[in-house]
Order: sequence, then C-alpha cells, then structure tokens
Amino acid sequence: MRERGTVVAVRGGRADVALGQTAACAGCKACSSLSSASGEMLLADVLDRVGASVGDEVEIEIPERLRVQAALAIYVAPLLALFAGYLAGFLLASGGDGDPDTVGAFTGIGSATLVLAAVFFRERELARKEEFAPFVRAIIAPVHTGSGDRHDGDATDRRYE
Repeated sequence: MRERGTVVAVRGGRADVALGQTAACAGCKACSSLSSASGEMLLADVLDRVGASVGDEVEIEIPERLRVQAALAIYVAPLLALFAGYLAGFLLASGGDGDPDTVGAFTGIGSATLVLAAVFFRERELARKEEFAPFVRAIIAPVHTGSGDRHDGDATDRRYE
C-alpha cells in the first residue's frame, strides 16, 4: 500500500510522516488515537532510504506482507483463541461442579486476552525489522528554503504536534 504524506521530523535514517486521511482510511477507526485534530495521522519512525527533509512531500510504502499479517494477528488470532478457550473451559467444567458456560466464557476471554498481549509484544519486536517496516519510497515534492538550500538547520529538531 502506498500513501502520501509530509515529513515532520527527521532523526538519522528515520522520519516521522504526517499522512492525510485517504478514502482507504475513511471507514477505519484503528488509527484514530494517532490522528491530530486536522485529521492527519502521524506515522513515526519510517525508514528513510532517500534522504528526505522536514517539509518534503513523500510517498510511503507499507509492505503488503505487514498488512496481511497485522489483520490476521489482530482479528483472526484472538477470535480463534476466544472460541478455543471457551470450548476448553466448557469441556473441563462439564465433568465437574461448575457451570460449563461460565467457565467456558472466562477461559475464552482469558485466552483471547493472552493472545492480544502476545500480539502487542510481537508487534514491537517486528517493528524493529526492516522487512516489515514502512519506508519512504520517493520524494514527491522537496521543500526549498529561501536560500535555495533544501535543509533548514533547525528543521530536524521539530516534532509534529
């Protein structure tokens, strides 16, 4: 998937990019906590292989592999854990004194919670690997300062707010 955005901070080989809300984002609320009041989303620590500067309009590529694995991890794995946990709790409680439905519900919710926690920690680990990381694919519109120099001396210290 490719998106366009504006570089708002640069640190070494990484950049923070403000992405405008696109049609693909319109129905999804997954990133709403990362969005600013203007509707832009901040994508932090994007690999910058092309040497972008603050203010450059860039094209970001998010690997398809990342999108598919993220969807499976966030939606499918917890749902499977919920059903498997429920079934295991139900079967264990069927031979005992407890209510099978109640035990099944608690074990299902517990197993889904454990899977979500595992996904959270695995995501942090994968975020460090370059093959899964979003990256700056191209500079679409470089920023120019009044002196003709692309780089503003204080630009790399600014942060997106």
